[in-house]
Amino acid sequence: MKWERLFHPLRFLDLVPLSHVFGQFMGVWVPPLLGAAVVFQDSLNPSEVITTIKSERVSVLITVPRVLESLQNKVERDLEAAGELANFKRNFDEAAKEKFIRRLWRFRRIHRLFGWKFWAVISGGATLDPGTELFWGRIGIAAIQGYGLTETTSLISVNHPFQVGRGSIGKVLEGRQVKLDENGEILVRGENVAAGYWQSGAVHPMTGAGKDPGWFHTGDLGTLDANGNLYFNGRQKNVIVTAAGMNVHPGDLERALRNNPEVKDCVVIGLQRGGNAEPCAVLVLKDGRGVRQPRHAAGIVTSVMLAFARIAGESAPLMFTAFGNEFWSMNPGQPVASLPLQIYKYAIQPYEQAHAQAWTAALVLISMIVVTVTLFRFIVGRYAIKGVS
Repeated sequence: MKWERLFHPLRFLDLVPLSHVFGQFMGVWVPPLLGAAVVFQDSLNPSEVITTIKSERVSVLITVPRVLESLQNKVERDLEAAGELANFKRNFDEAAKEKFIRRLWRFRRIHRLFGWKFWAVISGGATLDPGTELFWGRIGIAAIQGYGLTETTSLISVNHPFQVGRGSIGKVLEGRQVKLDENGEILVRGENVAAGYWQSGAVHPMTGAGKDPGWFHTGDLGTLDANGNLYFNGRQKNVIVTAAGMNVHPGDLERALRNNPEVKDCVVIGLQRGGNAEPCAVLVLKDGRGVRQPRHAAGIVTSVMLAFARIAGESAPLMFTAFGNEFWSMNPGQPVASLPLQIYKYAIQPYEQAHAQAWTAALVLISMIVVTVTLFRFIVGRYAIKGVS
């Protein structure tokens, strides 16, 4: 913190709801300690966020990973529309070993877009994708992320954007203790951990009294490297245990699948099969029209299978694709009905609804045109008949 005065006046844009402890921590508690001003905005539209950052001369953006991804996509879409995306990607690769000042100059057009006062993003609430972290860091904007829970008074660890490996959620803060149990679950101890939960008119202790007395079980899985950097591996309850005894983390598979140029988005869950779980990938494709072509579909299936093989051993996933209101299985003989209702609801239904609304609007427009043309022809025909007579 000894250098923070060099960046004054500080202005934070907090896009995290104050009902979230991370939003409170960075929007209410930290700014007074730094003498910083805070800007709040309810819109998460990328264009509006960029406008606010520039017009309000924001120094630091506080948000969740999804917003950072949407801002990255907005920048790349604008570059593509201007015919500059290929040049940007070439510059991006060339900037890998450049110093910070050189990268600022190389990506000056992006910095002008956000304003030269903008220099950092702070991400919380979920894991920041390494690719997104790399994007912001490479163009010269510090990407900072931390790890914490409501029960631990927000932060447990925070990273240093210039000193740790990509993907780390940082080193444990002073006054906190962290260890991993035999299953890789993150356990926390310290004065920052709440005393208990208020439930049914009584306080229930938060820390266990059994195998790890005094330690709070976060339910999250992690790893620690030799330098003490903590890495988040997902929620313990979401781990898929296959018939082969493999522990598969859905987040790892989803990140691998999103690297496929054909995949717009995806979700991976475990389907119960004979007492074991089987990975299921639901893919939303950028262009689903060609997936019915055998060669096209085979290419997507092969790339997905390779991604699964790298992470999940020999476990072959069930695969479903969605495009518009079309939804089908890519596994021969696998019925669509086997997909759990909750995945249909959250991964597929929004696309179906949007597609249905578009078709409804189109049908209404076509009907209006047909009625107008028919009426016009009828009126013209009547007047033509009277003229002839």
